[in-house]
Amino acid sequence: MTTDDAVLVDHQDEEFWVPRSVCLDGQSIEEGDSDLVVADWWLRDRGIF
Repeated sequence: MTTDDAVLVDHQDEEFWVPRSVCLDGQSIEEGDSDLVVADWWLRDRGIF
């Protein structure tokens, strides 16, 4: 699922929203995309990385 501001990600049986602003090419992400490049600092802040 996607919105204008975020992308819903399913990673290791957890779902969370990732703001498009912290993604590389965030505005071009579409539902069903399998590759997502996210800023390291954002992942660390949320304990994902």
